[in-house]
Amino acid sequence: MTDAKSFYLILAIFYLMECVKFCPPNSRAIENAWGAKKGWRPKGEFSRLLGIKKWLFLYPLLPWPGKVLILHSSPYQPIQKTPYSTNRTRKLLFLLEKSTQTLRHISILIFAYFFIGIPFLYRLQRGEPEFLFSIAIGYLLMGTSAFLYFRIHKRWLLQNRGNRIINTIYTALLPWHSMRCVDDILSGVTKSWDHPTLLASLKDSPRCLAFLMKLWREAYYVANPHYSLEHLKSVTYHAGTDTDDWLVPHNLSGNKYCPCCFAPYESTAEICNDCPEVALVENPGDPIRNRT
Repeated sequence: MTDAKSFYLILAIFYLMECVKFCPPNSRAIENAWGAKKGWRPKGEFSRLLGIKKWLFLYPLLPWPGKVLILHSSPYQPIQKTPYSTNRTRKLLFLLEKSTQTLRHISILIFAYFFIGIPFLYRLQRGEPEFLFSIAIGYLLMGTSAFLYFRIHKRWLLQNRGNRIINTIYTALLPWHSMRCVDDILSGVTKSWDHPTLLASLKDSPRCLAFLMKLWREAYYVANPHYSLEHLKSVTYHAGTDTDDWLVPHNLSGNKYCPCCFAPYESTAEICNDCPEVALVENPGDPIRNRT
């Protein structure tokens, strides 16, 4: 294996490692893999490393336009009030996306330059001093990325000075880190946000709204729900969301169904497999009666 192949093997390995995030247990994630306005959806963890008390989340391979918001606050802790209203959360998310947009463009430019541009230039300029100039262009892009990262991080995470300095140095020196530097800003800003409030602020996304509706039903039927009914009522009230039909199933199949997740079951089942200790309900089989 040549030195160039070894370098790109190491680059690819370290970049893939940057796409794996270690988070505290009970963390929650919301992903928008393609940047569409209604493309947000809840994202489950990839694995749980209980020995070191970490959950693993996989990020999209491309640094832009994919976005993942990680919330580190445990849902099982009692919540007295939401940190922000849904309107405030929606506005902060819009401002956060807008302030990091240029940095995202530069990140994907660095990604394309190191994985496509430099190999192409290496084949054209093999063994020539001019190739060093190509490397210098890559580090110039990384330096620009580090400068923007420092400014954005200082604006949004003013108190986290130690992390800002370390990651600015990494962004300027390590190509794989500069490609994913926006992830650190998003995680740092959103880690203390409330999960139901963020879901309600993204209610235009069908998957986020469906997940919020499931949390609502959990509060009714699960003995120890992720979030209390009082908390969810406060969130939906501030979001102006109508919850009247969230407990009503539609177009069900099977003899029984789970009132929490609406999964269909045969008549022999008694307890839902996915919802702990939730008793199944007879399916009347009449959509009109389901609404009454």
